[in-house]
Amino acid sequence: MKKYITELFADPGFVGSFLGAFLSGAIALSLLIYQLREQKKIVLAEKYQNYLKHVLPLSIDLNSYLDRLDEERIDFLVNKTNSIKLRLVIGQTKELIERINQINEDFVLYDVYIQFETIKVVAKEIDEILKTDIKDMNDEADKDFVKSSLLANIKILQKSSKDIEEKLKKVKKFLNYKE
Repeated sequence: MKKYITELFADPGFVGSFLGAFLSGAIALSLLIYQLREQKKIVLAEKYQNYLKHVLPLSIDLNSYLDRLDEERIDFLVNKTNSIKLRLVIGQTKELIERINQINEDFVLYDVYIQFETIKVVAKEIDEILKTDIKDMNDEADKDFVKSSLLANIKILQKSSKDIEEKLKKVKKFLNYKE
């Protein structure tokens, strides 16, 4: 058996055929891998474009909303429960929730879906706190609880928003998108 294999590899025709088949297979496999990678980029680029059209405006609105709800403003809202500013923030929260609900979830990238759902749930929680909990406060302990609940939910929104931005930067880098 060893002699047969040795003779086989000594034959230049066999060695040439073997090397040719090996190189052809390696090239075909390399092209297949390259083609799959490019196909993934095309699909991801399409999803990213849909995200930019449909979901990015939500990120802009969310960041604007969060900029207006700092600790000082929350403190004011909790202490002045009959203020116009509270009604304004309730209206802005409602608009944010409506904007979230209008988004077709098919346009949300898989990598940021959990953060998107978190934003959806937390925005509804903030809305509930602003509409119900603030009006049901009886003493300082209730005020402290409402204030801490609002601040905690705002931090969750900020974290989710930041996570989405970081993951999208990775997608941009993968797709070689320029700003």
